[in-house]
Amino acid sequence: MVSLAGASAGTVIRSLPGTWSLGLGTLLLGFAVAVVSVLTPSLITGFVGRHNRWYTSVYTASLSLGPALATGLAVPLANAFGDSWRLACGSLAVLPLLGLSGWILVHPEESGARRSHKMRTSRDDALTSQRRREGLSEVLLDPSAWIVTGYLAFTSMLFYAMLAWLPTILIDSGEPPATAGAYASLVNLTAIPAAFAAPGLLRKVSPRWLAPLSAPLPFALGAAVLASVPSQPIPALLLLGLGQGASVGISYGLVLAMSRSPQHSTSLSSMSQTFGVALAAVGPLAAASIHEASGGWSLVLWSLCAVAVLQSVVGVCSTSTKS
Repeated sequence: MVSLAGASAGTVIRSLPGTWSLGLGTLLLGFAVAVVSVLTPSLITGFVGRHNRWYTSVYTASLSLGPALATGLAVPLANAFGDSWRLACGSLAVLPLLGLSGWILVHPEESGARRSHKMRTSRDDALTSQRRREGLSEVLLDPSAWIVTGYLAFTSMLFYAMLAWLPTILIDSGEPPATAGAYASLVNLTAIPAAFAAPGLLRKVSPRWLAPLSAPLPFALGAAVLASVPSQPIPALLLLGLGQGASVGISYGLVLAMSRSPQHSTSLSSMSQTFGVALAAVGPLAAASIHEASGGWSLVLWSLCAVAVLQSVVGVCSTSTKS
């Protein structure tokens, strides 16, 4: 509840005039998003169980739906508010409040489930030692956890690099800003069904390494096509969305499949997102640096293609994780 409220407040503050408000609001929003991102897999594991494919699929699909809405609505909202990006961005503060309202509605039932779970586990002394084995310090020593972290890191790096620069890439290739925003939304819209289906494929496809191996390959192909034929972006964007959604679904599916309990899920999620997203933050900056050095976007797209192929290699190693 606090994090959702913080996300709304951060969105409003960063839309106020002044550099200080931009910095403070972004910092608050970043903290809030980080906390929610780490806790959500634990909530899924604790309240609905790690084998509930429906909740896992809805969760991973929502990770693509949000960016699709934000990217697609940016220019229309700015136009609706008289070309004011501050009002357009500030209006998005209503979204975390909607999530907060939903959480308040379901929280009493979930709180009771959590209390019942605590009462059951408190009677079992054997679980005490298990909790010690599922803490963050133990997860940090688990090679399988590092493989999952690496896979999530590459997924996040590609996601944030493309989210940050795809509209600019399209504008520089001759597309109007509104069209570029719509095309960027197309990537995230295409990602939604892929992200929804990926957790189920992770469980059903055999051999088990095939889904993590295959998920990033459409992204690699899409980046190569966009670098080669920038004047015809739609086929490339569809491939980018398919690979992006599948990779997000597989990444979080691996976290949930590997989790043995809510505590273990929180520890694994905390580790993978702390190190993974920290590495992913390099993506947009590296893309900008390559663009400035090369004077174009072609080398950037080929570099992203190479990262996606490397992620596929890491996906093969993810078979060492335990479900």
